[in-house]
Amino acid sequence: ILGQEDPEPTQIKEEQEELWTSQGEQLLERLNSDNKEFIYRVSNKTFTCQICGKCFKRNWDLKSTEKPYRCHVCGKRFNWESFLKRHMRTHTGEKPYFCNECGKCYGQIGHLRVHMRNHTGERPYRCSFCKKGFTTSFQLKQHNCPPIVGK
Repeated sequence: ILGQEDPEPTQIKEEQEELWTSQGEQLLERLNSDNKEFIYRVSNKTFTCQICGKCFKRNWDLKSTEKPYRCHVCGKRFNWESFLKRHMRTHTGEKPYFCNECGKCYGQIGHLRVHMRNHTGERPYRCSFCKKGFTTSFQLKQHNCPPIVGK
């Protein structure tokens, strides 16, 4: 329409941020009323635990710091039941994951995946200087390659 100007982009951005902050605070108030154990608040778009004072960028990260699952053998605590189940294998000696190539057994699927690289030759971690490949990121970090100077 002639004679009307579009609002400035910065004004639109400020209005969107105000709307987000308002909606975020309302959501957090609802979370607070539903969850008596933890109290959340927004401060510069961060979530702060009112118990320990730690700040998190996402509400999910704040909630995941709670560790309700406890190992009855050693007392170690976990935030997920599946992590506790995986940990219990260290006490029971259970090793349900085995290599079809050589028969070695592992307590964690990730350990089997790394082991399989010995059979496949896969070396996904590469030194940016000498281009040598490694099966784990730890091996790459331990690699002591001086940078090539002058190239």
